Amino acid sequence: GTPILKFPNTRINRSNKASIQLRNDGVVPATVKFESLNSNIFYFTCNTTATIQPKNYMSFDLEFSPKHIGMDKLILQYKTLYN
Repeated sequence: GTPILKFPNTRINRSNKASIQLRNDGVVPATVKFESLNSNIFYFTCNTTATIQPKNYMSFDLEFSPKHIGMDKLILQYKTLYN
């Protein structure tokens, strides 16, 4: 299935953060790169490209700051480079 990152109910012009944690189960370093976001309510608070060493984790923080009432969704895509 597709992983889902759910943010709690958030007031307009306030924000909440959530983390995406990736693990490199391989034996060589892997570089992950998230595609750029075309959103003014979701954004990364950290670098969107990082190299994850074998058997290690890396967290990426995503912030949600709604501008209107209602449900919002964002589909994230990332690539694994050099692996």
